[in-house]
Amino acid sequence: MSVIGRVHFNLTVPEINLTFPKLFCYASRKAKVGKSVDVDQEITKLGIQLAGIAVKNTATVVNDKIRAAKANRDSRQTIAELSDLVQELVSEKQELQLIAQSFEKELVAQQLTEDDIKFVSQTVVPVFEKLSESTMGAEKLEETMAVIEPLLSPTTLRVMQILGFNFKKAVGEPLTNLSNNKISTLGDIQDVELIKIREQKEVEIFKIIQDPEAYDRMLTIRGM
Repeated sequence: MSVIGRVHFNLTVPEINLTFPKLFCYASRKAKVGKSVDVDQEITKLGIQLAGIAVKNTATVVNDKIRAAKANRDSRQTIAELSDLVQELVSEKQELQLIAQSFEKELVAQQLTEDDIKFVSQTVVPVFEKLSESTMGAEKLEETMAVIEPLLSPTTLRVMQILGFNFKKAVGEPLTNLSNNKISTLGDIQDVELIKIREQKEVEIFKIIQDPEAYDRMLTIRGM
């Protein structure tokens, strides 16, 4: 019960729950494993946004705003200020929920499912080896595969992922770049072959010009 002048009114501020006991799966996993997950740039941005909201309206700041509003002698102004504060807290909670969902989306996108792990261990190594054959020497290829094969075994995939290793970034992106380079060089190879064919054609024509009989036969074939 607050008394301002001769006006008596009750100011009841709704209780706003700003805690998230089950924010997202990453939180519980981190608590169990005790290891931090390597975050990328997008997750770092989300963390900065989260920190900004966390320091904006702490419990102390909210209590100070409530006391300041109650100290106002104008009851309608007090109610308006408290209503604005409630709306601000509700808005911040919604923003926190969106950030939490974005966190979960980013982290889930980096994780390999059990089916992914099996598929990767069975197919990626042969594909990687095939793509690398034409771009690496035999010795270099052998060294590379000696590193890749153990890294992509099912057991290693599971353990490394628990520790926060991002296989999609560490292996997927380099493999994508390797495939892209391989496809890009196909066009260059075709261009080189075409140039060689044209050069060979010019050489053969020059030989024909030097041989009168061959030259006459060429003219006859062309109907000239």
